[in-house]
Amino acid sequence: MNKIEGFSYAKINLFFEVLYKREDGYHEVRTIMNTIDIKDKIVISKDKRDSLKVINKTEDPTSKIPDDKTNIVYKALELFREYTNIKNKYSIILEKNIPSGAGLGGGSSNAANFLLLLNRLEGNPLNFEELLSIGENLGSDVNFFFYGGSAICLSKGEVVEPIPLIKIEEYMYVVKPYLHISTKDAYGNLKKVLTLPRKNTKFNYFLNLDYRLDRSLDLSNIYNCFEEVIYDLNPELGKFKIELENIDGVKKVWLTGSGAALVVLSDKEIIWKNYLNNLSLEYKVYKTRLIN
Repeated sequence: MNKIEGFSYAKINLFFEVLYKREDGYHEVRTIMNTIDIKDKIVISKDKRDSLKVINKTEDPTSKIPDDKTNIVYKALELFREYTNIKNKYSIILEKNIPSGAGLGGGSSNAANFLLLLNRLEGNPLNFEELLSIGENLGSDVNFFFYGGSAICLSKGEVVEPIPLIKIEEYMYVVKPYLHISTKDAYGNLKKVLTLPRKNTKFNYFLNLDYRLDRSLDLSNIYNCFEEVIYDLNPELGKFKIELENIDGVKKVWLTGSGAALVVLSDKEIIWKNYLNNLSLEYKVYKTRLIN
């Protein structure tokens, strides 16, 4: 086999709490993540030299995706070679629909799914534990994308405990305003709230949820600690969130990851063209759903 292709799915956070900054510089987190059906396409072909072609289909002027060795896919390739001693060269095509700087995990998902595809292309030289080891070296949430579906993620995010798929009955949209939020800046400003005393019982809701019951998620338990700082850093995003909350039928709006994408749940389908003149930011909307 000389060529392989597959998809790389985005994620949202249904719960996200940063507990403290660790001695190693990372943050201790606990989060509930779920893949959604917004996806990139990855094509890998054996070739005479390495190359990466990025086709940016996001239509988002703030979504800048590198096509050089700073792209996380190249970093994943180098670690794959270190672990396997396989020196083959590859032509890689990355068709991007997941915007960057959105909190949707696009880069991390690309890295994980690239590794899964490359491993298959080369006859599975790495076992799952070795893939997880590479993932941990690439980024805190890369390992989640080796599993997908619904999962509890702990430590710095690399400890993944899959759970049955969470059920949400409402219409789901991801709305990405044309803003880019730096993950580094978002975490840097969290120190303002990490020192506050808190007792968050919403995480226990997910731990105790009986997934055997055909029961939709109690939306009051959705939580993201980044909302306590991001709207101060980006008041225009806070205003935009309020505007989305005022759309007829909307039941819940929240930030995913460190932003800038917002998840919107509505009890009826939203005709977005009716609101073009009512929203203060330019944006792209994706109708989506939770997937395994």
